Amino acid sequence: MRHFIYAFVMSCVSVSAWAEVRFSEVASALGAAWLEGQFQQQKTIVGLPLPLISSGRFYVQDNQLRWLTEKPMQSELQFSSQGISQWQKGEKVWQMTAQQQPVIATISQLMLAMMAGQWSTLDQAFQVQAFEQGEGGCWSLVVVSKDPVLSHVVQQLDVAGCERVTDIALHEVSGNVTALNLSALAQGEQ
Repeated sequence: MRHFIYAFVMSCVSVSAWAEVRFSEVASALGAAWLEGQFQQQKTIVGLPLPLISSGRFYVQDNQLRWLTEKPMQSELQFSSQGISQWQKGEKVWQMTAQQQPVIATISQLMLAMMAGQWSTLDQAFQVQAFEQGEGGCWSLVVVSKDPVLSHVVQQLDVAGCERVTDIALHEVSGNVTALNLSALAQGEQ
């Protein structure tokens, strides 16, 4: 569960003027009042011979992210400024509030900021190590955490996309890697 929570935590701040200008252009294109899509997740855990694979849908609206895993089993995570909760078959089975665990507030805020393209929130937590502009407005970057809490868990994030973030690879300090592919994205303007 905890590894999944960190899977979405991403975005960046530039360390050089050229990267800052280029990524600020990318970041300005990421904002949306609502966003939905599908995900494929592959979690490689040190010591396990095969990766764990899951898939489903996600929805972002009204400052809340709903992450619905459909395969291999149905489950829903909800991220908001109040915390994170897990639901199964319409019932809440787990909840961690921002008051109970301050790191939960940080994670929820960063996940929502990443999905909504809120540059100022992301700017406080991440720093760009590498930024590359590709063809057709596509881009890729490598970011590291400036946040002391996250840096104990996240080694680096590899992020790529065009109009929206489509691929995220989270490299944990433990050696575990979570790779996400986001597809069938639909969004509404702010």
